[in-house]
Order: sequence, then structure tokens, then C-alpha cells
Amino acid sequence: MSIRIKIFGISLVGILMMGLLGCRQPNLYKDVYDAESLRYEGKYRAAIAKYEAAAKKFPHFPDDTKIINVEFLTLLNYGIAFCYAKLAETEGDVSLYLKAEAAVKEGYQTAILPLNQTEPLYLWGYILFKQGRYEEARAKFETLLGILGHNRLDGDFPAKTSFGFVDDTTEALFGLGKVYLQLGDEAAARQTFAQLKQRIETIKQRTSSRVYTAEVLYGLGKVYLELGDKAAAQSVFAQHLKDTPDSAYRLEIERLLEKQ
Repeated sequence: MSIRIKIFGISLVGILMMGLLGCRQPNLYKDVYDAESLRYEGKYRAAIAKYEAAAKKFPHFPDDTKIINVEFLTLLNYGIAFCYAKLAETEGDVSLYLKAEAAVKEGYQTAILPLNQTEPLYLWGYILFKQGRYEEARAKFETLLGILGHNRLDGDFPAKTSFGFVDDTTEALFGLGKVYLQLGDEAAARQTFAQLKQRIETIKQRTSSRVYTAEVLYGLGKVYLELGDKAAAQSVFAQHLKDTPDSAYRLEIERLLEKQ
């Protein structure tokens, strides 16, 4: 399980067009644009500085534009939380997860619409998972799945992420399954991964591209190896390699299977 740079639920450009440009805040727009660019480049500390600069410049709208106001702050806090979580991983400083958690919590609490709570909820669950707080992580992933209604497929699912996993539901199912493993509930983990596998099959039937499922299939194969189910792992890895013949994971998959 990992965090990936994602297209946030609210369009940054849309927010700026609706309010910020009208308020003549070009420096604010540039700060946010620079922060997003730095985040994509992996320059997380520099990105945090830009996000925080944007937050300080952000004007307080009147009540009739409150949604724009708070949702923009949700976006900023999500970006800050993401960067702190990445820094915790790359620098090995677990105390940074606490800063990440504080930021994502604030971002979640300012989100008004449920679908704009999904990215913060996934990131929050991930941060809790990385801290070994598995029961709390489980609650976040279950809340996320409740919002998404994971028994249905949204028509726009391929557009929900820019890299990696297919959509928020796929990420949440994978995260929840990993949490169950850490909690020692193998039966619940297997059931969750079975739902995930079925979802992948449904998604593949609805899109001609296989790029969207490549990452999760690789992760799922590794999970089945953790469970000692080599046959299931081989099946999933085989599907991954069939869908993505030029997979960057090919050598790693061969190495993992040889170890079994």
C-alpha cells in the first residue's frame, strides 16, 4: 500500500476561476501552481512552503461563497499532508506522520461534500497504517468505502487518479485488506481482497486500457505471497504481465516467485 499523487476531487483551476482571479490574487495562484508542480517533482519541503504561503494569502470569502473557501483549504491541507507523509517515508522520520495527520484531519474537517472527503480519508487511513494504528486505519477505510458505495462503479473512474490505482474504491479495498492482515484477521483480509479482485475484473471489462489495473495487480500478487497462497499470486502476476508486457516489475515478480 502506498500513497500516490492524485487529481484532487475539486478542480483547482475551477476554484481559481470562480473566485480567486476575481479577487486579484495572482500571487496566490502562482503559489498553488508551484506547490503542485513541486509535489509532482518530489520536492516535498519546498512544496509545503508554497502551500503554506498560499494558505496565508487566501482571502476569506463571504458566506455565499463558503464552499469555495473551505474546499480550497481542504486542497491545501491535503497537499501539505501528502508531502509530510512522503517526507516521513523518504527521510525515515516517523514524527512527520503526526504533522501529516494534523494537516489531513483539518482538510477532512473542512470538506463539505462527501465526495471531497475521499482523498483526505484515504490519506488519513494510510498515515494511521504507517504509524501502526491499525484499528483507527480500519475505521477510516471503512468510512471511505461507505461514502463511495463500493458495490457500484462510477462511470468516470479512469479519470479519478493520475497515477497508479484505478480509483478511490480500489485503493480503499486494498488498504482495508492490508489493515485486516495486520490485525490478524485473515478471513476478513481474504474476503476484502476477493472483492478487490472482482472489482478489477469489472473495471477491465469497462475500459480497453490495462494501465489502470497494473499497479494494484502487482500489489495484490505480493499480498497473496504474504498469505502463502502461491497459486493465487501466480495467477494475479500472470494477469499483470499479460496486461502490461513491458512491466517495470517483471524482474521483481520473477524474483519473488523464485523465493517461494
